[in-house]
Amino acid sequence: MTALAGLLAHAVAFTGLLALLRPVGVVPVAWVLVFGLGSAVLTWGPRHPIWPRSPAVWLKVFAVTVLVAAVFFGADVALTTLGNSVKPRVPPPEALGGLTLPLFLVPGVASVACGAWVGALVGRP
Repeated sequence: MTALAGLLAHAVAFTGLLALLRPVGVVPVAWVLVFGLGSAVLTWGPRHPIWPRSPAVWLKVFAVTVLVAAVFFGADVALTTLGNSVKPRVPPPEALGGLTLPLFLVPGVASVACGAWVGALVGRP
């Protein structure tokens, strides 16, 4: 039951964050791969002995993920605003499907943290 609740929360958080962010230029296959990777982590992660069982840990993971994504996004905006006068930027490789680090962190890792948090809440004695 906890795995199903976690996967459902992961799916809702992932689609909600994608609808909220509305990323442009990312190949849909990249989103499917990120969602599948998150689902695999939520399915097999709780079987590992060091998997955190506390909901507070998953709230901290969510907060740190959003903070780090905001820092990377802010640095990207600052470099764009400066006109890349600090150093020339290399475009990301095409193999990533246009998926940047902040876009991987927020819908990907943050939705896994939401799913694990719901799973920890449901699995509490």
